[in-house]
Amino acid sequence: MENKLSKNDIIGLFILVIVIGLVGFIFLNNNIEKNENTTQVGSKSSEINNELAFDLDLSSLSYNLPNYTKICLPETKQACTPEGKCENIKPTVFLLYDEPNSMIYRCDNKPCDGYEVSKNESGLFTYLEPITPRGFIVKISSDNKYVETVSFGLDTLISYGYCQ
Repeated sequence: MENKLSKNDIIGLFILVIVIGLVGFIFLNNNIEKNENTTQVGSKSSEINNELAFDLDLSSLSYNLPNYTKICLPETKQACTPEGKCENIKPTVFLLYDEPNSMIYRCDNKPCDGYEVSKNESGLFTYLEPITPRGFIVKISSDNKYVETVSFGLDTLISYGYCQ
């Protein structure tokens, strides 16, 4: 038995090689463009990060802060929609935790709003939830990183930062 390729087989293989070559070229070209775009975005990221940085001067607030044992300052914040789209936004709210009195305060350039909270510990995390539901929860890790998740209508606001 001879395994000879017919003219149609050779043409088919030739077309297959060309298609694979084109797909590979398009794939590589897209990756190069993505890398170039990433480099451009990366060069602007420090500008964007400065625009989105928490920059509220706590010493210039027009009100006195309530008593607290921990202050939690945000580094980043995202706003996410039900469609799964998230965008970075400027964080403006910081948290004060008064552990002995089981109170958490959400503060910004206006006076703080205080909420009595329940504290639950699980592994390396402490969960703080308002006793009367208010649409937010705070999770603090043992190394004092925190995340605050706020339900705002159907959107979700997520802040990440550090407590001290």
